[in-house]
Amino acid sequence: MEARDILIYLNMRFDANWDEIYKHICAKDLDFTEDEVESALKSIKSKVVTALDDDYPEVLKTCFKMPFVLYYYGDLSLLNDREKITAIVGSRNASNYGRTKGYEIAKEIAKEYIIISGMAHGIDSVAHEASIAVNGKTIAVLGSGIDYCYPQDNKRLYEYIKENGLLISEHANKHAPLPTNFPWRNRIIAHCARFLFVPEAKLRSGSQVTVSFALNTVDNIFVLPHHAGEDSLCNRLAISGAALIESIEDFHHEVALGKGKYEVSEEVRKNFSSEVKEY
Repeated sequence: MEARDILIYLNMRFDANWDEIYKHICAKDLDFTEDEVESALKSIKSKVVTALDDDYPEVLKTCFKMPFVLYYYGDLSLLNDREKITAIVGSRNASNYGRTKGYEIAKEIAKEYIIISGMAHGIDSVAHEASIAVNGKTIAVLGSGIDYCYPQDNKRLYEYIKENGLLISEHANKHAPLPTNFPWRNRIIAHCARFLFVPEAKLRSGSQVTVSFALNTVDNIFVLPHHAGEDSLCNRLAISGAALIESIEDFHHEVALGKGKYEVSEEVRKNFSSEVKEY
């Protein structure tokens, strides 16, 4: 049995549970047969790349708990140009303001950058749709199996990205999504992007997890302004040093300034880290 095949088998057996896979590798515990490995590999319909392959995306080699295996459809080379990737994430239940302004700015960003998001309802879908509207390239990172469209009513979006962009997942075949999958999915979104734009999100949310992973990786974090007193992650990020933008001109201005890493206090970093652990 080849090491690559074993890695794929373990990833499927433990449904991408990084710690379980790593523990099994370290133990060198081959408690499976060649037939079991072969059967698992035959069940895969998508393309597969592993951490042992030459074409494994360079950008993910420094990711927190680097994915052992990625299942994908589409153009994997889109991940090779991190300088041109912007992550756009936000609330699943976005307001009309968040959706409208988010779409407006995302559409302009997508004319120059590859958009990466999580294909969830709300802002994620808005980001992908904005990219498609200007014939841009978009990457969807799934929290479900690569052959399981979640949410189901995003089937049209799923099929379009599958054919014209890039769909990736750490989970094989039609594995239904679990709540624990999504924070791990978000680390990939954050790590692959040069910039992160959050049009709307609540303080306690998946977007907060993405921001936490992005604090030490992205060049800039951008947010839309929201009303004072709202449960707004955007406002909190702006107070902490994120770039407040209202238009694509603002976005370009901040990029041109070349601020470098998003500057936050150590206290803010600790707060985000503790909140992620409780998520």
